[in-house]
Amino acid sequence: MQFQYRNAKASSAFLPGGTTQNDFAFQVVKRVRTDFELRGWLQFERWKAPLYEPGLQSDTTAALQVTWFASARK
Repeated sequence: MQFQYRNAKASSAFLPGGTTQNDFAFQVVKRVRTDFELRGWLQFERWKAPLYEPGLQSDTTAALQVTWFASARK
């Protein structure tokens, strides 16, 4: 399991109004059997960039991956 947090800011001297971005991400990897793995990922982001879009904005992204490790049996 892994958890991430990020806070990024850009000054008003760089972009009019400046920017702020906060995101949280959570990732889990589980090997169910020796040849089968599940991986899940979720991210939530909040950002303000008045030059681009007024007000506080947010978005959420999720992904699920299933991996099968085929053996090279002969």
